[in-house]
Amino acid sequence: VDPTVSAIRLTANPKTLVADGINTATITIQLFDQDNQLITDELVKLSSSLGTIDAPVFNHAEKVYRAQFISPLVIGDAIISAETEDGKIATSKISLIQRKVSISKSIVSMVLWKNGGCKMAAGKTTSF
Repeated sequence: VDPTVSAIRLTANPKTLVADGINTATITIQLFDQDNQLITDELVKLSSSLGTIDAPVFNHAEKVYRAQFISPLVIGDAIISAETEDGKIATSKISLIQRKVSISKSIVSMVLWKNGGCKMAAGKTTSF
């Protein structure tokens, strides 16, 4: 009897990313048959409601499929879906958050001109 997929384990690490178009998460997919044995020769279709995912790559040593999720510039929840050829589906969520700004690490500075205008300049400080 050929093994058929009875369960999918889909995980994302990390589960929270800054929505900056740069940060990535590793998507890991494991397929199990009716005897809870790993299946290694199935086609897995990945999709995401936000962001992008590269094609899954099979790792023979660990018997898992892996792909990289790239965060979008949109804040919200990305729902990652993995679907097998026979229609089994699993989902996982990645929370996409806004970058936190640190007042203690942020510097805003400007140079005042005689005519009342100002120009931003790095490393210069002024007070009004």
